[in-house]
Amino acid sequence: MVIGIIIYLIILSANFSKRLNEFHIQATKAQEDINKYKLLTLRNQVNPHFLFNSLNVLSSLIYSDTEKADDFIAKLANIYRYVLDVQDTEAIEIEREVNFINDYIDLQSIRFGDNIIADININSNKMIIPMALQILVENAIKHNAISDDNKLVICIINNDKYLIISNNLNPKNVEEISHEIGLSNIKARYKYLSDVNVEITKSASSFEVKLPLLNLKA
Repeated sequence: MVIGIIIYLIILSANFSKRLNEFHIQATKAQEDINKYKLLTLRNQVNPHFLFNSLNVLSSLIYSDTEKADDFIAKLANIYRYVLDVQDTEAIEIEREVNFINDYIDLQSIRFGDNIIADININSNKMIIPMALQILVENAIKHNAISDDNKLVICIINNDKYLIISNNLNPKNVEEISHEIGLSNIKARYKYLSDVNVEITKSASSFEVKLPLLNLKA
């Protein structure tokens, strides 16, 4: 009887140890996945195409409009300072993210003129994942033709549950290759922080993403 109990306890202990080890492996993998997406986010924001385009615009402004060039440099510095500040942050106040995206859109407006129209109306003290707005705005600029005849209209609003980002669709004649890394990045990071899913809706004329609002501390 005693021997049987001892054998049972040994087996139980071995199974518990095995499960504990499996849990540790899963937790380690989950953390590795999170770190991978954080790295992808940072790399995506400081991509050479954005920097190359910004430097081209700046080069022309220096000789044509020094005051605008100074403003451009200040906003570009703000953008990269923000990227560095939030690279290890899981969630950020909406107000800070909106201030950042305003600078980003301003830079893009210098490049595209008034062919980019941003309608931003936010009233919330909750949080979202950092850099999500930039990824979505950049995707809208990347995949749509932008001209006097095809203005890109980007709307950012919120309700009690979501931050809602939408844009009209004017697809380029030659569609750029998309691996949807940015959207996958956003969905994966939200899956770690919230039980509410990111919602994506695409129609013939518009593209909309709903980001769950988070009740977290920075």
